[in-house]
Amino acid sequence: MKIYCIGDSHVNTFSGKDDLPFRSFDPLFKLHHLGATIAYNFYEHHYPNVLKYLQEEDFDKEKDYVMLIVGEVDQRWHILNQSKLQNRNVEDLVKECVDRFYRCYLDLKQRGYQVIVWGAMPHTLMGHCETKTSPIYGNCLDRNKVAKIWDYYMHEKGLPFISILKYVLKPDGLSDSKYFLDYCHLKSTLLLPFIYQELRQIGVLPKEISFTFGIVTSGNSDDRIEKIVESIKQLEIPQYEIIIVGNSKLNGLNVIPFDESIKSGWITKKKNIITENAKYENIVYLHDYIVFDKDWYNGWLKFGDKYHACMNVIKNQDGTRYRDWTLMPNSFPVDIGNNLLLPYYETRFQKYMYFSAAYFVAKKSVMKEFPQNNNLVWGQAEDIEWSNRYKTKYDFSMNPHSTVILLKYANPVFVEMSDDMYKYIVLPTLIDNINLIKGPEGWDTFSRFCKEIVENNIVSYKQNSKFNYMSDHLTFEQGYKYIQKHLNNEIFQKINWARIKEIDSIGDPELSINIFDNIFSASIFRYIGIAIDILSLIKNKSISIVEIGGFYGGQAKMIYELASLFGITIKKYVILDWEYCNIMQRNYLSGLENVECMKVTDYIVEPIDLVFSNYYLASIAVEYKPLFFPIIEQAEKGFFIWNTNDKIPECILNKKCYIEDENPQTGLINKCITF
Repeated sequence: MKIYCIGDSHVNTFSGKDDLPFRSFDPLFKLHHLGATIAYNFYEHHYPNVLKYLQEEDFDKEKDYVMLIVGEVDQRWHILNQSKLQNRNVEDLVKECVDRFYRCYLDLKQRGYQVIVWGAMPHTLMGHCETKTSPIYGNCLDRNKVAKIWDYYMHEKGLPFISILKYVLKPDGLSDSKYFLDYCHLKSTLLLPFIYQELRQIGVLPKEISFTFGIVTSGNSDDRIEKIVESIKQLEIPQYEIIIVGNSKLNGLNVIPFDESIKSGWITKKKNIITENAKYENIVYLHDYIVFDKDWYNGWLKFGDKYHACMNVIKNQDGTRYRDWTLMPNSFPVDIGNNLLLPYYETRFQKYMYFSAAYFVAKKSVMKEFPQNNNLVWGQAEDIEWSNRYKTKYDFSMNPHSTVILLKYANPVFVEMSDDMYKYIVLPTLIDNINLIKGPEGWDTFSRFCKEIVENNIVSYKQNSKFNYMSDHLTFEQGYKYIQKHLNNEIFQKINWARIKEIDSIGDPELSINIFDNIFSASIFRYIGIAIDILSLIKNKSISIVEIGGFYGGQAKMIYELASLFGITIKKYVILDWEYCNIMQRNYLSGLENVECMKVTDYIVEPIDLVFSNYYLASIAVEYKPLFFPIIEQAEKGFFIWNTNDKIPECILNKKCYIEDENPQTGLINKCITF
């Protein structure tokens, strides 16, 4: 289950961090920032974007929830202000806002979505303030009164909402300032425990979950089993049972004896016996060397009980991961060796995954539908065989809130994949199973990416989780570092921010940085920063540029936008890319003069003033890179961001280039190369 938190900047209340990262570090929540919103006109101005976002996400209407987070600005400013301007009472204005917003809820329900609404916001102790970027009307008591009325009408309308007012407001009606991050935003770490309580109260998360713990043993393991039982008891689960299948001499436990002489390693039969005898629907299957972390049950209360088969975090004694959220060996379309352990939030590789026999949780009804194969024993890939049958109907789930620990050392064999492997090798296979370039007419990752966007007319590709690992993945912190780097730059001071806002709207990015009387994406400041760095290299006033790999044309657009501030005229600008990338570029750059978008095989090499590539040349397959070397050799100036371990080509090194760490650093090993 996942809760999609959609709305204004207060989505950060669900981030798990006490700042404004505009993404969640709590796996229960996924954040989507719409920019500044008000409830009064949300249905007309923002609701279409909500629908578009939900349609493009991998949303499960049976398990997932939509949470709409709007109304704070109405409560902080507009309602009290309009009460004075219109000479109307606050109650009527609140009711009008809630009634207008209610249309979103009704439409989402009609479309089959499960919906939660974020209740009223508590307000700071700050007094009246009319600054354009952070207006505050009246005093704290008046604003909190509006919030209370807001919650009352939400309740009257029958909206399923959660409210934190009772946790933040003191008996005198004022807010407790310890919960506030700034003039209006709240500290997520302090409030998430209350949010979980509220989610349980409205039935989104369970108040209790009952478990059957089924322990598989072959005997001579009573010392370990005693530790397992003690770790279960410390969880204080209201209703649970323990079933041990195998030979054990422990007293006071439900032990089902098993004749080991019939078939050695017959763990499939033992697990089927657990299924047959389980009292509860939620069954934990574990071998006799796994104990439970003290917060295991609380983690399940966070995760909920909407799953078919579920994995938890499995750790070795040294804290490293065991075979928990893992790909099957030798199944992936590209060679990743034994780097098979996926990030816990990644759910899109189901067909390559399996659950290891050592530990998993499943519904009794599912295990009766897909029992273990009694014809197989331990060591005969019985876990892979079961996983493949199970996946014909159901997806695996991951509950990262709950952890179990191995009592004995176990060589995990599989290791956790690095960030670079995940980002540059594993993720691109989502588009299709082709990874290597097969020659000049082959497809590279960006081209496949653009092909899907063009053919499916995907507008919000910068917020679509299938694509945004490439298109708009800069964090708030990284974007802000670009601002800090260039803030005192004379060119930066002359930028037309209304034009930048227009440029930033392409691809419908997630907006997170509130500056210059507007809200921008973090990535737009990288485009600005790189454009300034590139144009600062140029001494001529009329130049020719070749960009290697242009994605949708965003960097080209920014270079054209800022060139006039440097007094530079662009006499020729060529983007070398593949067919569908070129289509996106031509659409986006159609109003600019002297721009050509073409395949590298169609380009006629000639002397040029500048060649550059942001990440592209470093990321493409090694056998494809030489196509660009003659172009680099003919360039007077060059600029490259190098984000892989691939060797920097001699044609660049021969230019007496200058190599330094990327500033700001947006990866792990990124270098900036100029000549």
